[in-house]
Amino acid sequence: MALAVLLLTALLLGPRLDLAAGQGWYLGPQTLHPFALTAALPAAALLLLTALLLAWLLRAGEPSRRGAAAGVLLLWLLSWGLQLTCEAGLGRQRWLVNTVAATWSNLSNGYFWEARQLGPLRPWLARYHERQRADTMKLATHPPGAVLVYWVPLRLAAHLPWLELAGLAVTEWATAGQTLAAWREIREPPNVPRELGVGDLPLTLLAVCWIAALGAGAVVPCYLLGAADGSRRTGLLAAALLATAPNVAFYYLAQDGLLMTLTAWALVGLQVALRRQAVWPAVLAGAALGGALLVSVGAAASTVLGVAYLLAARPPARLGWRLLAGLLLGGGAVLLLVTLLGLQTAAVYAHCLTAHREGGGGIGHRHYLPWLLLNLVDYAALAGLPLVWAAVEAVARRELRGSAAALGLAGLGVLLLLNASGMVKGETERLWLFLNPTLAVAAAAGWQGRADRVWPLLWQPLQLLLLLLTLPPLVRPY
Repeated sequence: MALAVLLLTALLLGPRLDLAAGQGWYLGPQTLHPFALTAALPAAALLLLTALLLAWLLRAGEPSRRGAAAGVLLLWLLSWGLQLTCEAGLGRQRWLVNTVAATWSNLSNGYFWEARQLGPLRPWLARYHERQRADTMKLATHPPGAVLVYWVPLRLAAHLPWLELAGLAVTEWATAGQTLAAWREIREPPNVPRELGVGDLPLTLLAVCWIAALGAGAVVPCYLLGAADGSRRTGLLAAALLATAPNVAFYYLAQDGLLMTLTAWALVGLQVALRRQAVWPAVLAGAALGGALLVSVGAAASTVLGVAYLLAARPPARLGWRLLAGLLLGGGAVLLLVTLLGLQTAAVYAHCLTAHREGGGGIGHRHYLPWLLLNLVDYAALAGLPLVWAAVEAVARRELRGSAAALGLAGLGVLLLLNASGMVKGETERLWLFLNPTLAVAAAAGWQGRADRVWPLLWQPLQLLLLLLTLPPLVRPY
């Protein structure tokens, strides 16, 4: 494992390896790499704390409930901090420029700009299909929930002025008082709307912190998934592995972290439904998946994962059908609600699917065969080689029991199914983020009783540290 992590880093630093191999998607070091070693110091400090916690979990006994709760909160803060510092190598001002420009850009985002213009909600929902057809970038491929995620912090700032003041303080710190010069640099990419002004910088940073916190929040349901079989230590270990997954940190500017969080909560709902043999948690799980589908049509894969988990758990036939019905009912209720509010749901999703395949960022031109292998390389390299290796080995050796076995089998099964289907060709390090919690739980549960797993798992935070010097920023405004 150590050799694999070091070899990957050496290939990225030396020959500047393109993990996507030039097949319609680029994933390799940029011209600003390699960063100086000192560039990783802020993230390295946070990673050291996470690694120490991970090492303690691998050696210590079962924590108390209060200790487990404190550990989960700490991991949430550490994950959030790692996301916001993973591009520290750019320097304070360059970090702000890339972060804000990527959030403003219609190529890499587009949702913030739309949320900034959003007036009354119901008329906007009723016209969203028209706005979507007029857009050739991100809105074309996403339902309205992607915009509403940004609308929430903007509404909060309107009622809590101190939030914007905090964003202003960060802006002044990052630019060393040269805010106007930074704003001019942010506006240089052609995809950035010229209407956004200097006054939008604090609100943008507020939105960035909000998005990062939502993605980092996946450690909470990941802990619950890992602890379901009775070991709080397994839950904390799963959450720590998830917090140190490189793709979680690198894609904090995207909404894939939020989809991961919603998917993990849906799995928790199904887990509770199976344990209590009750339908209502399955309905709540469906509502979480419905919320994810309102953000991205790609969350349909999360629904497949939920169904796969039910199948892998093997509940009694009558209970299984009831839970499946509850899952679909919860998801359908969310979509029905937005339809009643005016959204032309069928038209919006039909356009999303068409744009996903045929639009400017579509995958219709990408060949099937190279990606059958490259998809797996892409995902494994950025989910973390130690995490993926430990999860695959635990499932292959049938070392898992109970809920962990069902989660590991469902996660790997859906991963292979998606790969074989050709529905995704490239960008899997981002698009398959929702599978991370299932692999984290499988890896953590597979560690139990295996002393030889201790050091390989400790390579997970080290791989993130090494990749911090070679890959970010992966979300850019161009």
